Amino acid sequence: MREEILKKLKTFGLGDYESRVYFTLQVNGKTKAGMLWKEAGVPQSKIYYLLDALEMKGLVEQTQRNPREVRAKSFLRFANEYLTEKKILLREIDESIKENKYLLKGFRRRRVFS
Repeated sequence: MREEILKKLKTFGLGDYESRVYFTLQVNGKTKAGMLWKEAGVPQSKIYYLLDALEMKGLVEQTQRNPREVRAKSFLRFANEYLTEKKILLREIDESIKENKYLLKGFRRRRVFS
């Protein structure tokens, strides 16, 4: 079951280690960053890099005190933001296709890429 959830998290752009760390935080709650690597099964040398990457993606919050503590943010909020970004991207692609069709309308079929 855990592997299935990790696989699903990867479809949202998370790497293997990021998925493990995020899932562990969701299950265990607020955790000291220095202990998290053991719980998540990731290399100790990568834990702070992974936490920074997850924070940039809006999935975790970290305290600035020592020892640093971290907690997961709501996955549904992240998923909604992710899907909104993808919808915007799809609309931009659709508009670009329409613009190119309009510009080439009336011309013979031409090579689109050189």
